[in-house]
Amino acid sequence: MKWFLLIAGDHYYPEVGDGDWIGCYTTREEAENAVQQIEGKYWRYAYTVQGEDRQFNWYEIIDLRKWVEGE
Repeated sequence: MKWFLLIAGDHYYPEVGDGDWIGCYTTREEAENAVQQIEGKYWRYAYTVQGEDRQFNWYEIIDLRKWVEGE
């Protein structure tokens, strides 16, 4: 089961629905390795994600087990 959700965006506010959802990963390390920090075009620092054509200025990795268990 892929328990680690990667979300990222290029706005301060999150997108509607699942618009920020990038993908699910088996381990936290796998999700972290999908993200690379770069010098941003619009921001001092930005992030790219494997398989995505755009830059993001924030990302978060969520452990879905904590959400399912109600923590």
